[in-house]
Amino acid sequence: HIIIDKGFREGLPEAIDVCRTWQCKIPGCGATVIETLDCKETVFVELDIRNCREEKGNRTLGCQLRDIPVKLDLGKAYRLIGIIAFIPDMKHFVAHCRRRNGEWVEVDDLSSGPQREYDDVKVIPFGALYISR
Repeated sequence: HIIIDKGFREGLPEAIDVCRTWQCKIPGCGATVIETLDCKETVFVELDIRNCREEKGNRTLGCQLRDIPVKLDLGKAYRLIGIIAFIPDMKHFVAHCRRRNGEWVEVDDLSSGPQREYDDVKVIPFGALYISR
């Protein structure tokens, strides 16, 4: 519910647990288990967020490209390089690639070629791709 409550920009970094702890479930153990997320050079974050609170129920959560955090700290710094978006009417996926200079390019196999776009484009994000900086 963090992303539904706070949106992608603020909620996504908070929703990813880099380090979590819990009590061991073995009877009589009582030890604390510490789990640390070890990310590689590339990280894919699934963003198919369903908002069950909406009147119609179970609708995917949409946003503008600018709402997806361009930086993530997962023990090391990552930068956003792309969003995979879903177009429900067409049952089709489209890639939105973010260049190092911050420009966005849409890549759609149903169009004639890459198209420059702006960060105010509305999308239904399916996933985000980050690489370490």
